[in-house]
Amino acid sequence: MKYILFILSFFCFNLIHAGNLIESSRGNVDSILCDSLSKQKADILARQIIEKDYSAAGMTIDEWKQLCPNSEIIARSEIIYNLIADRNVDQLIENYFGDDLHFVYKNRMENAAADEYHYISRDYRTYYNYVPLRHPLDSALMGAAKELLIKKKLNDDEKLICILFSGEVNSFEKENKKSNYRGSFIQEFSNNDRRYFSRENFSGHFYVGSYTPFNESKGFGTNPYFGISFASPLKYKIQGEIYMKFRLNINDENFDYYALGIINDVNSKLGFSIGLAGGYKIFENENLIIIPKIALGYESISTGLREYDEESEETFFHNVETLHSSIGLSVLKPIFRRNYIGMEVNYHYCPYGFDDDLISKFDNSAYSFEIFFRF
Repeated sequence: MKYILFILSFFCFNLIHAGNLIESSRGNVDSILCDSLSKQKADILARQIIEKDYSAAGMTIDEWKQLCPNSEIIARSEIIYNLIADRNVDQLIENYFGDDLHFVYKNRMENAAADEYHYISRDYRTYYNYVPLRHPLDSALMGAAKELLIKKKLNDDEKLICILFSGEVNSFEKENKKSNYRGSFIQEFSNNDRRYFSRENFSGHFYVGSYTPFNESKGFGTNPYFGISFASPLKYKIQGEIYMKFRLNINDENFDYYALGIINDVNSKLGFSIGLAGGYKIFENENLIIIPKIALGYESISTGLREYDEESEETFFHNVETLHSSIGLSVLKPIFRRNYIGMEVNYHYCPYGFDDDLISKFDNSAYSFEIFFRF
């Protein structure tokens, strides 16, 4: 029995291995054929489009597509051909953008404009589907796209794709931002694309709001509160921030602080905190993100007291120093194409008693309300 199982296992393994080799060899044959025939097909197709022999052009596109699937220049040719033939191209456009072929096209246009395009074309032959940069097919498709814009009545997506394929990439980017294309697939896709990339990258936050102790009779009142932070990508459930925030103490009272061998009656102008914050996304949809957060850091409150050490030639500042902890809730809403605006409410606890030189009693608890912009 064991011998039979061994034979069967050995047979299955070799069968799978042989299948992989065959599939691999097919891929290699396709690559070789694409490499050897793509320029030839591109030459033929360019001539057919220039001569407006569209029936023959359609056959060439079909033959080339069977040989080399997932090619940007073939997909571009197919869209132009079907627009000329008055056929629906909605699915073709969705596939073109969904497969990220628009990035290949934009890179092709940019590299084709470079002085060293010959070397780029050689080094990136596979990426550009074995069709050299500045090929006559590019020019033929640009001309056909421009003609379609003039002579055909196009819907929003068809117009945008023709602007793009006419070689006017900058014009396409500007046009695609206009409100009259709202609701078009290409504009929605582009907005989601930008939003996707903004979620993939680290971002900055700018905060502005107010900071209020629960007992305003002990030292400080409600004061302006602002700061910046460096935040992790929004694609992750667990969020992190490095923050730096400032409190302008314009609504406060004098307090007693021991320094320079005496008890000083001082008034603070500025509070400063720096630390780390962490959160977890508990809710997210297209319009809203909710993140509970906790933070721990260092806080310093200025006293205006300083002394100069002649021996070390350094100036030492005597400030109130303690820990700064907080817990709160952050809510974000997407705006524009890649940014977010948000609101954050926090409870703060700062044990000012940690500083033995502070004579006056401060309220350790406070709350803050902030509006922030994620960029």
